[in-house]
Amino acid sequence: KIDGTTNTIGGLSNTTWNGTAVSGQAATEDQLAAVDGKLGNLDDAAVKYDDPATKDKVTLAGAGGTTITNVKAGAVNSTSTDAINGSQLHGVADSVKSAIGGNTTIDATTGAITTSNIGGTGSNTIDGAITSVKATADKGINFGGTTGKNNYALGSDINVKGDSNITSTTVAGGVQLG
Repeated sequence: KIDGTTNTIGGLSNTTWNGTAVSGQAATEDQLAAVDGKLGNLDDAAVKYDDPATKDKVTLAGAGGTTITNVKAGAVNSTSTDAINGSQLHGVADSVKSAIGGNTTIDATTGAITTSNIGGTGSNTIDGAITSVKATADKGINFGGTTGKNNYALGSDINVKGDSNITSTTVAGGVQLG
């Protein structure tokens, strides 16, 4: 029934959506409300920009964070603005592990790189290991004899002078003094 005063059409019996209807057919208010309700449900699951005008930030709504899975490998270089995935990050951690060497490990959950007793120095950090080696090298080498001892820094020239009372002969495995 068409009411020209209220501009409404009433008495329609097809109030559910018919997906096989051809174009040019009118939809009822019930059908439009059903579609609108489904669109509203999509809004809760959509990922949208925080500010549609600037499009500079997206915030995901998971209470404990949101995992994004199946991320394609992005470029890892100085100009890249791509997202990278876990396997790419693990590759970087693994190359650091290899560079450090020894008993270095990577935590599979956190990606933390740990090591201990680097190079037998007792230190768990590269800086500590270098400091330990430097301290040992700075001690130099001590040479002693019956009249005292001398300390020489590594890399120094050490001159051994003989006199008429000492003879030296090169032998297998060293020098023989007599």
